[in-house]
Amino acid sequence: MLALVPPVISPDASVTLEEFTATVDEFAQHNAAIIIDCVDLRSLSVAAVRMLERASARTNIRLTNASPIVCLLAATFGLAAQRPNGLAR
Repeated sequence: MLALVPPVISPDASVTLEEFTATVDEFAQHNAAIIIDCVDLRSLSVAAVRMLERASARTNIRLTNASPIVCLLAATFGLAAQRPNGLAR
């Protein structure tokens, strides 16, 4: 059964790509949407953004509190991102 309220994942800057992938995969299996709070991330690797792009085929992924570079990467790969001031990009 899919959850009605999307879970919020808050990775910190020390998370590895493998840990991040495992967490996103686990939540994607059980939720129609996932919110990723990027407040502690200044950037994402291209590999992480591609993983999110693949995961977004299974579930709706939204990035919040994203830095300008994360917003740019998200837009490049067709992901929704929101800056800290609330403006969607």
